[in-house]
Amino acid sequence: MPQEAASSRTGNSLGIALDRVLRLQLGYSSTNTPDMSERGGLIRRSIPGLLEPHIDPSLRVEGSDGIGRKARVPWVRVFDPTMSPKPTQGWYVVFLFNEAGSRVYLSLNQGTQIPTKGGKDFKSRPRDEVAAAAQQARDVLELSTDSALTEPIELGTSRLASDYAAGSVAAFGYERGDIPEDSVLFDDLQTLLSMCSKLDPPQQPAQGSTALAVYVGSAAAENFEFGLKEGVWGWKKEYPDCRAVGPGSLLIFGSNFRGGSPRQDSESFAAHGFDRVVEAIVDGGLSEESEPLWPDEVRQSELIYPFRMRIRRVRERGSMSIGELDAYYGGDVGEALRRSASGGRGVAVELAGARGPTETVEVSLSDVCSQVQLALRKSGLDYGQRHDDLVRSFVVSLATKRLALLTGLSGSGKTRLALAFGQWLGVDRYQVVAVRPDWTGPDALLGYENQLSNRGDDGTYAWVVPETLEFMLRAARDPDYPYLLLLDEMNLAHVERYFADVLSGIESGERILPDLVHENGEWRPSGGPKLPFPQNLFVVGTVNIDETTYMFSPKVLDRANTLEFRVLTEDLQIGGSGPLDIEQGSDDLVAHFLTAAIDTGDESWDGRDKLAEALIELHKILSSVDREFGHRVFQEALRFGQLLTKAGDYDWQSALDFQVMQKVLPRFHGSVKQVANPLRLLASWCFHGPGTEAQAEFDPQKPPDGAPILPISFDKVARMHKRVVVNHFVSFAE
Repeated sequence: MPQEAASSRTGNSLGIALDRVLRLQLGYSSTNTPDMSERGGLIRRSIPGLLEPHIDPSLRVEGSDGIGRKARVPWVRVFDPTMSPKPTQGWYVVFLFNEAGSRVYLSLNQGTQIPTKGGKDFKSRPRDEVAAAAQQARDVLELSTDSALTEPIELGTSRLASDYAAGSVAAFGYERGDIPEDSVLFDDLQTLLSMCSKLDPPQQPAQGSTALAVYVGSAAAENFEFGLKEGVWGWKKEYPDCRAVGPGSLLIFGSNFRGGSPRQDSESFAAHGFDRVVEAIVDGGLSEESEPLWPDEVRQSELIYPFRMRIRRVRERGSMSIGELDAYYGGDVGEALRRSASGGRGVAVELAGARGPTETVEVSLSDVCSQVQLALRKSGLDYGQRHDDLVRSFVVSLATKRLALLTGLSGSGKTRLALAFGQWLGVDRYQVVAVRPDWTGPDALLGYENQLSNRGDDGTYAWVVPETLEFMLRAARDPDYPYLLLLDEMNLAHVERYFADVLSGIESGERILPDLVHENGEWRPSGGPKLPFPQNLFVVGTVNIDETTYMFSPKVLDRANTLEFRVLTEDLQIGGSGPLDIEQGSDDLVAHFLTAAIDTGDESWDGRDKLAEALIELHKILSSVDREFGHRVFQEALRFGQLLTKAGDYDWQSALDFQVMQKVLPRFHGSVKQVANPLRLLASWCFHGPGTEAQAEFDPQKPPDGAPILPISFDKVARMHKRVVVNHFVSFAE
């Protein structure tokens, strides 16, 4: 089919989608017109979804068409997060659409911006510096200057267009109306990705620094976590190598050696690697202390590791082979770790070509989402085309409010997602509890006083403590880390009966947990007041609907984001194995998730006012049919939008789409007389978008040509309308 005749429905054709963006470029506006809204959906969702099945699982895809104001040159990039964690850093392959809408380029490119004002703004890198880096990359790749791949690309006259053009190392160009078949596009993509993989990652460590390599065995795992948290490391003796490093030096910890016992010869050891590599900076030189500090010292009341060094964890690099370690740090780090394992000491190593970090690396909620998305895929848990959007929405929903409900088809991965996220938070920081039909009160969660027990000296009884309360108390006493409680099959019992106290605690911060201590095999009151529901405790409930379950009341739905899970035909894969446990997240990202969730500052962000106006407009429409929402939904939708922006999705209409789906539609249930008309009004508004008049005669089953402005919500409204017409009753959960 000629691209000239291509419709706005992209189907599964990358070429048609690229051509459609070019045609929408002809009607460019800095504001979110219908054309620009459609362009945004193609850039951020459709094209990435078409690219993902054709790239290595370790790579990621993201698109941007502007933050606030619409960009004149939108882009979609494919990148390795270790080489290019942000669009402003490193090498990646990117589709760039020129300002005139006449041509799209597939370019091997680089970060061309420098953050300013604490990362809140950006300026261009010096143009000659960018051009020199591009030429150096061509030299490494041995690209001739007369190759068609190295011809200058023409994107337009704006500053960013000129920056992107200067940063291009090699590029394929495609004309509007003459874009090749998808097979050619994917071959070109693989060509540039192969080139990109041959370039050195940015920010390689600098010359001449001495580091200390420290092996951590399984027996020291508890001490390791303690030391990283408290900012200290120690040894039994005053080893000379420990004196070779001082404030500002780098410590490289290697733990979870993959080759069994690390006491091997150099050649055998080098064939393996570590599941966990952690970097830290020395904040103070070696000193000798006289008081027990480490968990095993305290238990034994014995000083075992008196020689200590103050450290500050910088980053966790995750899994690395010995070859990757040596290549990255530019020294014999692997051999140094082998010697450390054999001698039980730190081993100094020269990093020939390494700089060592000098300050804590800033992370963002976008980094959190990226690591979780990748960790799930690596574990075999992939939600298909919606994977990144679903995971991002889940993470942002929990950060917005500490309660999320997961509903949908049985076997669609609801429990697996919540369980995997708990594993990402860390060992012992998640608890899975199966809800029982006989839960009729709060005792199932919060325990109760056992009046058959002996009274204590203070006259109080011992408590019966279920696993849920024990887990909550553990979270309350470890406030620096997030914890996840998964209530599986949450609606097998009346939720309002057993969960009311927790709901109140999440909402009001009131003290609902008995403050208990475990001593002599019993749980007894500490004598202090009750504890508030922990700020670091997140609750996820899975929901299935059948004849054995109960519906949720608006009281519950108002306080949660409800995410629906579906399985599309194209998501089914032959030969896939069941998902495995996922790797624990890096400590800085796990901590940042909690920071983002606790921070309730009402920050200004691009799109906030537009989202608020759209919600007010929606409220007016729903009020006309007695389906309006309250202050809580409005305020939490704005907070969701703020956090979604921090998570990397800058389109306020995406936030609106998610919130209509997750906060408004779950409250729709009833007979055809009750909900058919409201669903038609909502379908009209979701299809045409904010700023249009909702039409009661709109038929969701026969929408007009074109793509809906709020595609996720419209699809759900259309399905609910179809069910209510056929069955004369409908609810959100299917």
